[in-house]
Amino acid sequence: VAYNDSYTVGLGARADASGHVRIGRLFPGSYAVFVYAAPEGFVDDFIRDENDEVRIFEVGEEETDLLDFSLPVGAKLAGEIVDERGEPVYGATVTILPEDESGRAVSVLTDHEGAFSIQGVVPGKVHLRASYTVYCGNDLGHVTTWWPNAHLEERAALISLKEGSDQRDLDIELARDFDHDRMGDAWELENGLDPGRDDGAEDLDGDGFSNLDEYLLGTDPNSAATDSGCGGCGGEGGEAMLLFPLTLLGIRRRQSR
Repeated sequence: VAYNDSYTVGLGARADASGHVRIGRLFPGSYAVFVYAAPEGFVDDFIRDENDEVRIFEVGEEETDLLDFSLPVGAKLAGEIVDERGEPVYGATVTILPEDESGRAVSVLTDHEGAFSIQGVVPGKVHLRASYTVYCGNDLGHVTTWWPNAHLEERAALISLKEGSDQRDLDIELARDFDHDRMGDAWELENGLDPGRDDGAEDLDGDGFSNLDEYLLGTDPNSAATDSGCGGCGGEGGEAMLLFPLTLLGIRRRQSR
């Protein structure tokens, strides 16, 4: 697809069996060309120059000369999304988020077996997130989880992808969340909370951290004492009391975007 200089209009065409493509009906001007090639195992991306900048093609009144370019081979990721009972989660959204925020996120939906496969991923370091969208108020929900088993992006593991790499078994477990309060039902039952209503904003142990904050940070919602130690934040002693509020502020800012 050839996009104009404001990226508001694009015209495209399919490559033939020999790899040739002709995009017609273009007005004179500057264009960037995006190639959708992931189904063939190549990277979905703009054609770039030797400095990895988006290459700009100038189109005049006459037909442009034949231009040759090659496509980098992308990486492939695959896995399964299941709940804590081992049952597949159909229709979960699996998203690849590059560590470089200027990179393009890619999402797919899981099939009836909970399986997903994403091809043509740009090499580099990425996060993998699984989420589930609830369309009706009484539908079963699931807690958003980052691979391999984190509820916060800041605690997720990065996956390093090389050109042509094939990463499989990237499985993620999504906790069931009947009341859609972003806390797993099993965890709520274990800690004396109510999985039948949204009690995420409440503070069971009165320590200033909501039940949801405790769930995300991996601390005990029944004991304020656990929050003064490293309880899930990776700090030591008094340092943890400084790290927690900073972490929570980061969580809330990201959620507000």
